[in-house]
Amino acid sequence: MKGLVLQLAWSYSEADFRANLEQIKEWDFVVYQDVMKQKPETWCRAFYKIGNYCEDVENNSTESWNSTVSKAREKMIVPMLETIARLTMVCIAKRDVIAGGHESLCTPYVIEYLE
Repeated sequence: MKGLVLQLAWSYSEADFRANLEQIKEWDFVVYQDVMKQKPETWCRAFYKIGNYCEDVENNSTESWNSTVSKAREKMIVPMLETIARLTMVCIAKRDVIAGGHESLCTPYVIEYLE
């Protein structure tokens, strides 16, 4: 049954989804009902939107993160995680100072974007 449910989740098209769903329905109707309760549109590949989800398509944030933690990677696991936690707390504190510095409802970026 696990294989059938995984096959359902990895369905590439709605036709594949319906065919896999029919197999589950024939195998075990109770499982079919449980699957349908979980809203397949939220977890099945056949219903995922293809393409970009926002106007920014870049990996600068990933590169920035990798650059930041590169110093920590050389350490053993616990010191590495402690270093990453410390770096993350510093980053959050800096952003808190920036966020507390403006009085408007939106950030300057959002105001500029809306204008």
